[in-house]
Amino acid sequence: MLARRHPFMLLVAIASLLGVAACTPRMESKPGAVVTLAPVATAPNTVTPPNTVAASDEVTASDASVASEVVTSSAVVTTTRVESNTEQAAESTVPSESAPGSSSQESQAESEAQEGVQPGTMAVYADSTYKFSVSYPGNFVLRTLPAEQLSQLTPAPDASFLFVNPVTAASDLGNLEPADLEVRVYSAGGEESLVNWLSANELLPADSTASPESFKTDNINGFRVCASTMVAPGCSIFVIGNGFIYQLTAATIEGEKMIESFMLTS
Repeated sequence: MLARRHPFMLLVAIASLLGVAACTPRMESKPGAVVTLAPVATAPNTVTPPNTVAASDEVTASDASVASEVVTSSAVVTTTRVESNTEQAAESTVPSESAPGSSSQESQAESEAQEGVQPGTMAVYADSTYKFSVSYPGNFVLRTLPAEQLSQLTPAPDASFLFVNPVTAASDLGNLEPADLEVRVYSAGGEESLVNWLSANELLPADSTASPESFKTDNINGFRVCASTMVAPGCSIFVIGNGFIYQLTAATIEGEKMIESFMLTS
């Protein structure tokens, strides 16, 4: 009797095991997916439906994707801010360029240029006929009066030399302006006294009985004569020598400097 029951009980046990295996669902997980199985309060033979596992996989993968995007976006923003700060720092170190023609820079440049300017080259005019020489700025213009204009002067000189600055020389009215320095040369006619010659030619003030003012430089001795009848500025230096009378009339400071260089030559 017992021998007959043992095979039957063995078959029942095998059948039970096969039934349990058949009812148990196969769980497949995607690579890298995190599966979370929540405990379910069911009967001992109750199995969690497959849909629950799929939903959990989907949610977990979605959360992972969102987290990855958030991290990536944060990294991009951080990099952009760093580059922006770097550009701002670079711009702040670049020196600002002033607009062309800035008044302060131009004033400073002009001031420095003026301080570095060297005196102009001087030229020397030497006349072998009238036996004198004078230094003058090299950019000045030297002119002489023609004979017809000389004849209109009183007393009439033998020659007249005009040293004119370039601005006046280039002007349309330059011929009407007094030269920076004019040198008129008269024949002494054998006269050895400068005062007598001045008196004879009515170049001394008529109401003056005193001798004219003496004038002296390192090179010449003469007289300074001022009269209302003289061409502006109204005063001239007269020097006698070599058989000539020299009349020097300066209208500017440059002309006065040139008189300092005037000398008689042999």
